[in-house]
Amino acid sequence: MDRVSEAGDYSRPVGKYPKVTDCDFSGAETDGALMARVAAGDRQAFGVLYRRYAPILGRYLLRLLKSRELTEEALNDVMLASWHNAGRFDSSYRLSSWLFGIAHKKGLKTLKRASRQSAGPDDGELEELARRVSRTTRRTTKRRNKIWTAMNGAERSPKRSRLCLASIAP
Repeated sequence: MDRVSEAGDYSRPVGKYPKVTDCDFSGAETDGALMARVAAGDRQAFGVLYRRYAPILGRYLLRLLKSRELTEEALNDVMLASWHNAGRFDSSYRLSSWLFGIAHKKGLKTLKRASRQSAGPDDGELEELARRVSRTTRRTTKRRNKIWTAMNGAERSPKRSRLCLASIAP
């Protein structure tokens, strides 16, 4: 199995927390040099970055998000952000810290977005819905009472019944 297809395997046990030593450093180009190439738009360098850090970032995100689909989404966001912001990376810091910071922020955003999508209406929306149902129920009850009155009065005064029914027609 090649390293690219292994990048999506986040289930491999690595102890309690993922470690940077779990990353693929074959070819051993320094992170600073690698990011300089990524900042210059080198797609091969980005591929190396992805193969090196996607497995560990994916495992971290899977622990945070507890969903493979959300993990894939967040990991794509992290890698896209690293591609777009590679020029901002300061090589005096560790690349793994920079990437984990991005991963944490993207993971939290993904969680927030997922909870908004799965959440039902909030209390304000429920109160408004209850008010509308209450108004509709009151109107329906008034109409029903008018119809009942008209039906009961039809025997005594057909003309009054017709007028009463005409007043409730929409």
